[in-house]
Amino acid sequence: PDRDAVIGKRLASMFTFWNNTNNFNGSVLIARDGKILLQKSYGFAYKEGRIPLSDSTMFQLASVSKVI
Repeated sequence: PDRDAVIGKRLASMFTFWNNTNNFNGSVLIARDGKILLQKSYGFAYKEGRIPLSDSTMFQLASVSKVI
């Protein structure tokens, strides 16, 4: 298997573990050199209604460029 495929599978395994242990809920897109390694949504948009996240789920974002 090519290196990018192996990395993508490892990343997917990591995010799946975090989601299954209630440590991550969200959508992920990881790319390198223009090639997508992982694009997947984990968890629910609304836990109460059990509505799953998708690649078209809208998120409210705050500033992510400030140094903490």
